[in-house]
Amino acid sequence: MHYNGFITFVCSLVPGGGQMYLGYRIKGFQLMAVFFALFAATIALDVASIGVSVLLLIWFYSYFDTILIRRALRMGQPVEDKGFIDLPIDALNGYHIGIACIILGIFLALRGIENTLSMIFGPSINLIIQQLRSYLPSALLVLAGLYLIQNRKK
Repeated sequence: MHYNGFITFVCSLVPGGGQMYLGYRIKGFQLMAVFFALFAATIALDVASIGVSVLLLIWFYSYFDTILIRRALRMGQPVEDKGFIDLPIDALNGYHIGIACIILGIFLALRGIENTLSMIFGPSINLIIQQLRSYLPSALLVLAGLYLIQNRKK
């Protein structure tokens, strides 16, 4: 099937949209869901320092993946509609959703504590909080990496 190059380009500007236009619904949905969930989390948790970087990586991946899929289709090569996250939906359960809720709750509670400390101690505490906030994403990434490495050895 022939896909219009301009429409492919326009759809590829939205992560996952180009894949969906080309008929790759699983990959397109996963890209779109991850991109917009991360976008919402970046705004809600006020972690733009790391969120924007990851969002750009996802956007570039999605854009160039669309181009590669279209090129392969034009050359008659088969392309499998396999998501980049190889996790069956039925593997997610209340436990995983509970962990996500706890993490989100901790972040939101920290923002509330930050506002309370700012009211009590005034503007000087904001500098300390800002420094701590700048280290939080990197500390979380290091902890997540250590956790993944530790579980990989088992």
